[in-house]
Amino acid sequence: MPEFLKSLTAVLVLAGVAFAIMRPHVVAAGIAPGDFARRRNIWLALTITAFVAHSFWLYIAVAAVLVYWGARRDSNPLALYVFLLICVPAVDRKVPGFGLINFLMEIDHLRLLSLALLLPLALRTPRGRLVLADYMVLGYLLIQLGLRMPWDSATNLIRTGVYLLLDIGLPYYVASRCIRNAAALRDVLLSFAAACSVTALIAIFETTRTWALYNNIAELLNADFGYRDYLRRAGTLRAVASAGQAIVLGYVLAVAVLLFDSARVRMSTWVWWLAALTLLGGAMASISRGPLIGLAAGWIVMRAFGPDATRNTFRTVGFAAAAVVAIALSPLGEQLVEYIPFVGSIDDANVTYRQRLFDTSLDLIIQSPWFGVYNFYGQLVDLGLKQGQGIVDLVNTYLGITLAYGVIALALFVGAHLAGLLPLAKVLLVGRKMSKASHLMGASILGAAVAALLTIITASSVLAVPYVYWLLTGLCVRFVALQRRGALALRPVAQKTAVAGLQAPALAARPASA
Repeated sequence: MPEFLKSLTAVLVLAGVAFAIMRPHVVAAGIAPGDFARRRNIWLALTITAFVAHSFWLYIAVAAVLVYWGARRDSNPLALYVFLLICVPAVDRKVPGFGLINFLMEIDHLRLLSLALLLPLALRTPRGRLVLADYMVLGYLLIQLGLRMPWDSATNLIRTGVYLLLDIGLPYYVASRCIRNAAALRDVLLSFAAACSVTALIAIFETTRTWALYNNIAELLNADFGYRDYLRRAGTLRAVASAGQAIVLGYVLAVAVLLFDSARVRMSTWVWWLAALTLLGGAMASISRGPLIGLAAGWIVMRAFGPDATRNTFRTVGFAAAAVVAIALSPLGEQLVEYIPFVGSIDDANVTYRQRLFDTSLDLIIQSPWFGVYNFYGQLVDLGLKQGQGIVDLVNTYLGITLAYGVIALALFVGAHLAGLLPLAKVLLVGRKMSKASHLMGASILGAAVAALLTIITASSVLAVPYVYWLLTGLCVRFVALQRRGALALRPVAQKTAVAGLQAPALAARPASA
């Protein structure tokens, strides 16, 4: 059997097992049975097509039809979007210009989802009242185009504008506008976590079996992909699965762990713990330190702003302290310490490089702070910061924005996210006009957004990374809007009913206003 068929078989078996186990529980928790079946089938169809099409353009054609068809029939297209977000590695090709221009644009799985799903959804979504975060996002987009205008060609400016729309504008706009009530929001969070749990199981399999299942997708599709190196850390394979890069996998799964916490009141305890530990295991299989630190910080924030905040915060801090002491005293303690930056010796050269890169970049920024550093990449190369891979590994999103566009762009970027997060934090602290289930959803979104924004201190905005943090900020904005109009004032879950032989909460009543 060819190697790609062995990999596909392994992926389908793992996914099939995961989908079969999760189905009764996520349906009981809030995903409509028909929607779940359709999303699962499209996920499987896209995965099979990616492995067997042997043509990038055939994959794009099949995927466009399936995604558009599914979105038109789904009761909540944004939930379908997050379900499919990382089901296939984002390998890319340039769309030919047909002799008129060099090429139209670069397209991959992520941009296909924006074109086939988010764009039609945005066109039929009411604009609504503009808020501060909207202005900040718009300003961040415009300053990037404006700074390119004096030296870039008209064709490149248009292309850049399209990229900004697909990668930033649409995920934020749709997430901040299209969710109508608490039930739809719950569907989105559950769908993201459900799809990520499949990816997490695949990631655990990759690390334990030392088998990179998606390693040959770019060659199979005759596509370009700059992130396909499967790295090892301390002799262990860093899982990548369909995320495209180990740290991106850890980042997405860390977000999924936090979003999944919102399902605690609607699932039996053992089912919730099984799924949560699978997501956490997948994040750990990436052997990426930044996402795990972000996850820890996000978990504390989530507990601090959730229901019963004081008790849960003390419980979380106490549990974390006990876990640290137990691990330190265990036989694994010395091994785990080696992974800690500035303390352990594993990849200490990488940590030293990043510190040196930060210091050098800061010197360049001080010389030209407002609108970016001219030819910053070339200057960093001249200063000896090219790695053994032949690149300057600029893995700090905030630093990259400041070098490319200056501190004004950085202020707009940070301001856009804070304008989403701070109103949500205020709403959660007050905690009025919402049920405990809705309060949990808001706290999980806030914690996930904090984790994502902390993680990008050590991660570039590549692959799914920007899509996720703009989506989360949009969800922050939407949660506040729903709370202000009373759409989160659900009656608490009154009882637990048996679903598929398991104890799962009954669905809550409809929102007071929809």
